[in-house]
Amino acid sequence: MALKVDMNKAKRKAAEEAAKAAARANMTRTSRWKPAQGKNRIRIMPPWASSGPNAYQFWRELYVHWGVGPDEESSTALACPRLSQDGPKGPCPVCVEVERLKATKDPANVELAKELRAKQRSFSNIIDIEDPIWKQENIDELVASGADASNLPKVGTTKVQEFSYGPTILKQLLDFYTEEIDFTDLDAGHTVIITREGQGLKTDYRVILDTKQTKAPVKGEPKLQDLDKIMPFREPAEMLAILEGLDPGEVKALAASTSAAEEAVEEVVAEEEEAEAVEEDDGSNGEGEVPEDELEEAAAVQYPPCYGAECDPKDSVCNTDCQLFAECKTKCGIVDEPPKPKRQAAPKPAAAGKHAVATKSPATGKAVGGADDLIAQMKAAVGEK
Repeated sequence: MALKVDMNKAKRKAAEEAAKAAARANMTRTSRWKPAQGKNRIRIMPPWASSGPNAYQFWRELYVHWGVGPDEESSTALACPRLSQDGPKGPCPVCVEVERLKATKDPANVELAKELRAKQRSFSNIIDIEDPIWKQENIDELVASGADASNLPKVGTTKVQEFSYGPTILKQLLDFYTEEIDFTDLDAGHTVIITREGQGLKTDYRVILDTKQTKAPVKGEPKLQDLDKIMPFREPAEMLAILEGLDPGEVKALAASTSAAEEAVEEVVAEEEEAEAVEEDDGSNGEGEVPEDELEEAAAVQYPPCYGAECDPKDSVCNTDCQLFAECKTKCGIVDEPPKPKRQAAPKPAAAGKHAVATKSPATGKAVGGADDLIAQMKAAVGEK
């Protein structure tokens, strides 16, 4: 008789592993910065890497699954290896679970899928203009949070922090950045002003750029955080363990024997590869191949996780800022209501020409001929030929 896993024991172990993961994450970062209510003035630091997928960028883009796990105590955030810009593009058990929940059509499951689906986040090194130097109380807070004691900053040095933000702020920052305006320049850059208003889901952020060039508040060469080490990608078996609240070692053993969940992951990947391999006749060059310029254009389009699933014509952000709105609306099956027909005026009666068609007299109801017949009748009445 096959033995069953003790779920209580597995959940306790999963909570321990989640705590260890959080400790590991703290060891790879110095501090996180979050905008306070009102205006916040920051300097975004230059790129931290000269090689790799994030070389010469002031941001790192990730897609993150938040709150993964059977309960809040053991839940954690996981970087999506399939959707993230610098991910290994391998299978993602959390993405598979999201699709499974959506397929049930159950409202509770669909809502859970929305919460669990990967969401875009960006990370940058910044300095808070109002708090640019490390103080002893800041370092004490890092120690209390479990940060690596051997990698703590020194009192009085430049306080470089990690700023995590959404796609709206990233878009505004990229709009500001030009060849003439490099706000990351330490000697002649620009202050970024972020205004935060509201709480929770009703929080609103506005970003503006100080047009005056200023020197960043740094002492010597600032120590930038290696943002490539933030939220390292995990193996599918480990992700599955966290998702189901099981012991990672036990899940790896199940994966070795091809578990049902792993088969589902493989099936999704196979479907994606098959879809990518299909070539449509439209736009082909006559030899069954798509022209290179069209391939480059298609590759440049990045479809977000919500594509074709959550299109809302009444959402101003959805239909104004999203470049895929029209295409997404079609995929969702949303059809615009046809315009109401305008009331047309009654047609004017045609002017009687020399050979006008006969009509009825409104007085007698008898047919009246054209202009030639009417003249003939009048002449006959007076005895003329």
